[in-house]
Amino acid sequence: MVRDMTLTDVAVVTELARELGYATTEEELRARFELLSKDPAAGLYVAERAGVVIGFIQVGIRVPLEAKIHAEILALSATGKEQRTGAGRALCARAAAFAKHHGLTTLRVRSNIARDGSHAFYTHLGFEKTKTQHVYALPI
Repeated sequence: MVRDMTLTDVAVVTELARELGYATTEEELRARFELLSKDPAAGLYVAERAGVVIGFIQVGIRVPLEAKIHAEILALSATGKEQRTGAGRALCARAAAFAKHHGLTTLRVRSNIARDGSHAFYTHLGFEKTKTQHVYALPI
């Protein structure tokens, strides 16, 4: 089952984010959740099995000046033991429904080049590779 994320899910979502390799604290994630949960251009959802959160997804609306408005999956994770059980597929379906609800016709996702399993997963769902890029960060 996929449902809207709530503040009570933040602890589990923090652990799932850590499984992806993101060093975040529950307090940091809680603050971001409280900001995003008020944003109509953001969708935050969790997957549950037997009442236990097993995955999460964040989807947002992107409004680039030079390209078509689209939805983008910004984060997706399922616990290791729940991978390949349909949780990720259900979460992606919810992200697609979010996009459709907002009148959008494209759902995009970016995936780290090192995550071969993710590439196969997205391709299996019907996503098509449209470009490869580098990401740079400037500490400020």
